[in-house]
Amino acid sequence: MIDKDPIGTAVRRRRRQAQFRAYPPVCFLCPESDLEALTPVTLSWLEEHGVDVRRILIEMHHLHGEAHDPEFVVPLCLNCHRKVTEDLARTGVSMKPEIDPIARTVLMLHADAAFFERFAASRRRMAENLSKTLNPEKLQ
Repeated sequence: MIDKDPIGTAVRRRRRQAQFRAYPPVCFLCPESDLEALTPVTLSWLEEHGVDVRRILIEMHHLHGEAHDPEFVVPLCLNCHRKVTEDLARTGVSMKPEIDPIARTVLMLHADAAFFERFAASRRRMAENLSKTLNPEKLQ
């Protein structure tokens, strides 16, 4: 993926790094360590913001951005939602309303491309893992 704003990406990354005491941060429950996917919160912060920690944390992602297509959503875990949102920022997909239908369509197509690149990588990992399960000799 082409990063259209590497300086902005670096600034966001430094800002996120500053939110964590230890670096590199790693999720306690899963081995997620992708900085763009992690959100530093405490139990008290979750309670203050009305988050029910007993429920599964799934967010609805507006594939093209809510301002462009408010009804086209897909369910993503919090980590994946953070990653695809960062992908949109890196590729320069604006989430601000676009009145011009051609310019809006261009933004939506770029959003599709960013999402499907991540989706394709996920499917490749799934295929590789399944292949190893079906062919254990590949592990040697």
